[in-house]
Amino acid sequence: MAQTPIEAVTSPAAVVSKVAGAAADWFLPVEFLQHCFDAVHSFTGCNWFLSIALTTLILKTTTLPFLINQLKFNIRVFLVTLQLKQIEKVIRDKVVFCILCC
Repeated sequence: MAQTPIEAVTSPAAVVSKVAGAAADWFLPVEFLQHCFDAVHSFTGCNWFLSIALTTLILKTTTLPFLINQLKFNIRVFLVTLQLKQIEKVIRDKVVFCILCC
């Protein structure tokens, strides 16, 4: 039996609401990911393994700016740590010299 355009548009929403109802008691990040997987699956019509791969790609692309920012921060912290070690060595040498001279 052929579906009308209205039935075709509203049928994925019923599937999403069933999945949302089943995941209502879950932990929030898991529930969010489940909704993302289900939305991509319903929107694209791909089978589940492609939907999971596509959702992963979308989420990784979305969080890429945060990853880049974190890596830049880690580099800055590393460089400051190196400078602090050099300063510590200079101070330690001066203290040892002062102790030996007195």
